[in-house]
Amino acid sequence: MNEQKRNNEPPDMLADILDDLDAPALRAVRTYVERRLDDVRPSLRELIRSEVDGEIVDIEDHGAYTLVRKYPPEHTHWFGSTHQVKITPRKLRNHSHSIV
Repeated sequence: MNEQKRNNEPPDMLADILDDLDAPALRAVRTYVERRLDDVRPSLRELIRSEVDGEIVDIEDHGAYTLVRKYPPEHTHWFGSTHQVKITPRKLRNHSHSIV
């Protein structure tokens, strides 16, 4: 089995079970899988903490956007001031995790 098949297709045993399901049962499986993905996905705060350089002072989630107040990696040059970083949920959902 090549790398791409392992990443894009379910194991053969699971595929055999899914192939036998009708449309309502497949929708129920999809709903269950989406919930499981939400459960195992890191929280927004965890994503921010893993991506931001420097010391985080505060994280404010405003739904459409998130403000992060932090010290730059070497905050002694900035005299202790904080800078705001805006992260849009759209970028996080697409796994680009870019900080704007």
